[in-house]
Amino acid sequence: MHARRRDEVLQPAVQVATMHQRAGYQTLRTPTYNAIRLPYANSALGMVIVVPVRPGGLKEFEAKLDDKTVAA
Repeated sequence: MHARRRDEVLQPAVQVATMHQRAGYQTLRTPTYNAIRLPYANSALGMVIVVPVRPGGLKEFEAKLDDKTVAA
């Protein structure tokens, strides 16, 4: 994460192309975090994205992360 100096000037916004897709995805909502699994094309593998519910909740999530949690 980059912290800006007060004297740093922000550049004008730039529009860029983004990826999007509508499909059914595996998701999980808990009191402390939300997660989604994005499968790779033609593969049993996928990427899991985890987002804490509360600002600053990542440290709490990381502290509870262990082999059993990952396997679930």
